[in-house]
Amino acid sequence: MATLKIHIIGLGVSESAELSMQVKAVLSRCDMVIGSPRQLETVVTFLTDVKITTLPLPKLDRLKATIEDADAQTIAVIASGDPLYFGIGRWFSENFSNQELFFYPAVSSVQAACHRFGLSLQDVTVLSLHGRPMEKIRTKIRANTTLVVLTDKSSQPQVLARECV
Repeated sequence: MATLKIHIIGLGVSESAELSMQVKAVLSRCDMVIGSPRQLETVVTFLTDVKITTLPLPKLDRLKATIEDADAQTIAVIASGDPLYFGIGRWFSENFSNQELFFYPAVSSVQAACHRFGLSLQDVTVLSLHGRPMEKIRTKIRANTTLVVLTDKSSQPQVLARECV
């Protein structure tokens, strides 16, 4: 039996996919592509083989079974930004062997925000509140520290401000 190959591909932060030739080649020869509907729409032009199956990204508690049950040996998972920087890459590293995983980073939202404001990445503290308790921000607030916060629907700016107060 051939070894499962899972390619986790970061799209970056732009509206259209700016993919390397290597990533385009991976997409053209994979058996299955998994991603959010928006992400799949972004890469559909690179899926040249009509036999390539596309699948909406399931909840993480179902993702491993979905991959293991698939009749696919080469799977591409579309991620945003850098999959190993507060992304889905960590989950894959915890659930599959390194021999099965191949990562392709792109510019992350944190990098883009820092560049937009002229902040050096090494001078900021990054905190992800995506799927995490809001109270976690209390552990990172410090005088003279720049904090970059990744948010979700539960950690909107007004809620963050109240927590900081």
